[in-house]
Amino acid sequence: MRSTFHGLEAMKRALYTQQTALNTVSHNVANANTEGYSRQVVDMSAFHPLQYPAMSRGTEAGQLGQGSWVDSIRRMRDQYLDRQYRNESSLMGQWEVKRENLDKIDAILNEPSDTSLSTVINEFFKSWHDLSESPDSVSAKKVVRQTAISLVETFQHVAARLNTLDNDINLSITSKASEVNSLISEINDLNGKIKTLEMLGDNANDLRDQRDLLVDKIAEMIDVSVTDGPDGYTLKTTAPAPNTVTLLDSTTGTMSPLDPSTISVATFSIGGTQVTSGELRGMLESKKSIGDYLTQLDTLANGIINSVNGVHPSFFIGTGAATMDLDPTIKASETNIQSGTSGNAGDNSIALQVAGLINSKIFDSNSDGTVDTTFEDFFQSMISQLGVEQRHAEYMEQNQGAIVTQISNQRHSISDVSIDEEMANMIKFQHAYNAAARVITTIDSILDRIINGMGLTR
Repeated sequence: MRSTFHGLEAMKRALYTQQTALNTVSHNVANANTEGYSRQVVDMSAFHPLQYPAMSRGTEAGQLGQGSWVDSIRRMRDQYLDRQYRNESSLMGQWEVKRENLDKIDAILNEPSDTSLSTVINEFFKSWHDLSESPDSVSAKKVVRQTAISLVETFQHVAARLNTLDNDINLSITSKASEVNSLISEINDLNGKIKTLEMLGDNANDLRDQRDLLVDKIAEMIDVSVTDGPDGYTLKTTAPAPNTVTLLDSTTGTMSPLDPSTISVATFSIGGTQVTSGELRGMLESKKSIGDYLTQLDTLANGIINSVNGVHPSFFIGTGAATMDLDPTIKASETNIQSGTSGNAGDNSIALQVAGLINSKIFDSNSDGTVDTTFEDFFQSMISQLGVEQRHAEYMEQNQGAIVTQISNQRHSISDVSIDEEMANMIKFQHAYNAAARVITTIDSILDRIINGMGLTR
């Protein structure tokens, strides 16, 4: 015969189960707008039944049910989508940073405009053409001197701004590397806390959400792969072997922090850690682009310095855009500018030759030993290259943005809290709770009759 109190025990479990479900709904609603929070659900099951008590095998059909039980409270998360999101957001960060810095390079070169480098180059050689028409004109020599000063200052200004941008990127790399190191340290701490809690049999859902959010942030800055082991997350870079670096070993708690004091643009590495994607990769690629444009700028400046000095001795001094300047004698007075070689009135031979340099082939564009490119062609090739890189970076950023948005929406559809759904669940669990309470009331009434009423006689 079954126990008189069996129903109370079953309903007690029902109250606990439905109360746990209601508490989980409350937790979901409270964190509906919490960054990185994953919706939690209660997994319920029938509590293991009992054979009907008897001296031998029971003759009653079935087993004695004992109500319901909470197996676990789990978070709604898709690890496959997490991996996809991190890989794509890492590429998104790379192209976003690169596009931003290419835009800054474009703004520095400022082409086309009235103050751009191509404009001042053309004005400089035009002033020599005007001098060739009036070789003895002091005012024409003043214009040559002034346009030369503008040319020098423009080269210096562009070189200085490009170097400033390069230094700014260095500071950003240091800052981002420090942020990555800090996040890795936080994940290491969470690994220990999660392991301690889950050894007791619970799911550390909220701590796991925090840890995954930190990994998402790291993935925006540097390529990272995640392995979830018994001791927590192990983080590695995705560079192919033997360049893979273990950023965090969950088994030993060993961390390999990024060292921004050593940056290699040639290998796209920071402190020996090769970076294949993320904002840090975008910064390294931007530094390479800046170096390339500074080299081309120096080549252009040296072409002007050497070709002009080859016709008018000691007109320019310096090597490269940053140190290019006028010879002190020219800077001191325009009267030191020579129009011709003989010194005779009307001799315009030097002025004509310098003016003609604008159309002369000065550079070897294919590095094949053939001089085949003019100043204008060289500079326009440089600007065209920048335009191509900008358009490509913009396309890649937009493409990655679309991919990241799509995957992010899929993640949100699984993990985000829906207030409407939670309210529906609340009503469902509330009705179940109330029904269990009513059953308890009914059983209590039966027991009261058995205990207090059945033994009475009139």
